[in-house]
Amino acid sequence: MLLCVAPFLHLNKFQRRDKVSFWGFFKRDLSEKQGCLLCGTCCKAFGGHLRASRNDIKRWQGEEREDILRHVNRLGWLWVNPNTGSLLSECPFITEDGEDRFICAIHETKPEICRAYPTLAHEKRCAAGIVFN
Repeated sequence: MLLCVAPFLHLNKFQRRDKVSFWGFFKRDLSEKQGCLLCGTCCKAFGGHLRASRNDIKRWQGEEREDILRHVNRLGWLWVNPNTGSLLSECPFITEDGEDRFICAIHETKPEICRAYPTLAHEKRCAAGIVFN
């Protein structure tokens, strides 16, 4: 047992994950409530790593949202340059709304993956490190 743990003993508290029980994880999560900061970090950080769902594409087709569909490639990858087909480094629909404040220009119909973010896969932490309930 000591041999398995020994390689990790050199890690400091910032590198090592705290040991939290299964239920402790959820209690911690529920106790740390925070709203979106509207900082735009997530919209800027995940460009080229997101895919639209089939529901998203069907919805945008039904809404005749060519402005959105032209930024989605045939495999469903978000967000692409409509002229070159290359993946964009950030969402083209992020809009500055004041100093250090950003909003989603397509909020009412944004992709499901954006609406669900942050998920348990992200430990319910946004790109800026805030924990959401």
